[in-house]
Amino acid sequence: MIRPFIVWTHQRTGGTNLAKGLFARSHLPGTDGLPVGDAGLLARVVDAWSLHEPFSMGDDRRPFGAVTEAFGASGDAVALDRAIETVVRARVPMKHCVEMVPWPATEALARGCVRADYRHVFLYRRNLLSRALSRHFAERTGIWGPELLEGRAIDPTIFEQALPLERIVAHEQHSARRLRQTWELLTSAGRAPFAVAFEDIFDRSDRRRGESTLTELLDHLGLLMRDPSDAEFIAELLADGEQGTKEHYRRFSNVDALESALREVESFDRVAVPPSLEVRCADTFLPCVESAFVDVAHANPLSRRATMGGVVVLRDLLPGRRLVVTPTSDPDLETHVEWSIASPRIATLHPALASAASARFRVELPAVATGDSVTLRLRADEGVDVPLFVACIR
Repeated sequence: MIRPFIVWTHQRTGGTNLAKGLFARSHLPGTDGLPVGDAGLLARVVDAWSLHEPFSMGDDRRPFGAVTEAFGASGDAVALDRAIETVVRARVPMKHCVEMVPWPATEALARGCVRADYRHVFLYRRNLLSRALSRHFAERTGIWGPELLEGRAIDPTIFEQALPLERIVAHEQHSARRLRQTWELLTSAGRAPFAVAFEDIFDRSDRRRGESTLTELLDHLGLLMRDPSDAEFIAELLADGEQGTKEHYRRFSNVDALESALREVESFDRVAVPPSLEVRCADTFLPCVESAFVDVAHANPLSRRATMGGVVVLRDLLPGRRLVVTPTSDPDLETHVEWSIASPRIATLHPALASAASARFRVELPAVATGDSVTLRLRADEGVDVPLFVACIR
């Protein structure tokens, strides 16, 4: 069963396109145009659009904005928690812009999602200038999406007014702080969010990076089907339209001054070069291993945790067989690996081997210091202990 998920993000970060696609692929409650509830809060979810920023205020299309407003007026944390519990128990996916909602409401939502076992995605933008200009342009023109651009004439006088540097920089600082607070809350609660930058998905000059990033994201959310629908989904998402207004942003008179001021903002991406997960095969495999490979290797740039997935096919079904991860320096300290995941394509490649039909594995690697390594091992009864892969965060 697909676990519900929430995308924590900022405005003007590609969250609408990404969440729209993920919602539709998940078929979770609220995504297919079917009612989530007959009365009360859940009856306000009338379509998949209702799942975008549902707790934001000042817009009747946001079904739970009244919950946030009521908390702001009364300070009743018990009523806030009760309302959030109703929402997360319904397993609806959500996109939440953290800078648009008071922190106590975001904090309560994050804790509610932890209790309901949601998965978590953080979508942010490394290029703060691009986000700031996109947001300012949208505020001045009312053009928040490509559908609003059609037939619209852009008033050239808006570019004659200097950008309000202090206000824009303060907003970027506030936005980054809120996303970091949410991240720290979730990781301290034992969650392992998937952090991804806008540029890693939507950079049209590097389509392969976008395809690879989306594959890892789908795998994290349990939405990777490992069939042709994966490539079709990714291609459609990457082609989903740009707004078509980017060429106007540099027309503002003091863009260079804003760019300089934003260098002082501590962005959410605190690591200049995201880490990579290097994986190499162990020196030798025992004859009991027919095939073994890794096809998912993702290091999270903020938590320095990593996810690894792949396939191990055995020639013989060894009694007590299991996969474990151990620190290379301490082979006795085991982390269990989820194995025996259905692998129909592998079964067609090895039809004579019983293990091929459920040969896929996935594991969230324990946090290790940069440069340290862990080993994926096959263990079984009678002392079988076969190192398969060594992984290291660089």
